[in-house]
Amino acid sequence: IGAFHGENLSELEAHLPVRMAILFEPDRKNFQELMKKIDHFTTKHLFPMPVGASEKTGFLNFNYVVSG
Repeated sequence: IGAFHGENLSELEAHLPVRMAILFEPDRKNFQELMKKIDHFTTKHLFPMPVGASEKTGFLNFNYVVSG
């Protein structure tokens, strides 16, 4: 949970055959970057979801601090 730009799926595909993946990415910009790469994955049954997962229902804002 937290697909970011798909790096974890790429790493998993390098070691295992993945038949299906549900990719949760709640951050709008990260989701857009993920969608740009969606056709480059080996896994053909992908379900990208622009949402997060939690034990609670609600809305959350992300604030990034970039350092360095």
